[in-house]
Amino acid sequence: MISQFKTLCHVKKLREQNKLKTLRAKRAAVAAALDKEEAQRRTVTENRAALPAKKAAIYDEIMLQKVSVPDIDLTKEKISKLEQALQALEDEAERLTQIRIRYEAECDTARNEYQIAQRHHEKLTMVTSDLESVQTRVAEAKEDAEIEDLFSKKQEIRK
Repeated sequence: MISQFKTLCHVKKLREQNKLKTLRAKRAAVAAALDKEEAQRRTVTENRAALPAKKAAIYDEIMLQKVSVPDIDLTKEKISKLEQALQALEDEAERLTQIRIRYEAECDTARNEYQIAQRHHEKLTMVTSDLESVQTRVAEAKEDAEIEDLFSKKQEIRK
């Protein structure tokens, strides 16, 4: 019976190790997602800061010149493309934030599963240890009883 508990305990230990491996992978995914998100946020910040200078450069091309309506439309289109590019960067940053949040939730789930597996393994280890202890005490009591029985028989024979 104890060997079955030891086998079960070994299985629980393997499950616990599996859950720990999964937890570590999830933590690594969160860290990688956070790095990507931060890099994207820096890119957004840099592009947002550079946007006024880029707009000014586009406007400087046509300032103090006689321009036609198509030139003005082309300038507006260039400005619009700059703003759209910044919006696309911001959208990507938001998408990366959502991915990181999802990974964090998965990491929390993995952490909970690992803790549950840990508790199951610890509980089973304690039960197995208790059973071994009881079995040892029973064997010792049986041995003591046999020794006592043996000595009592010798004393009866002497009388």
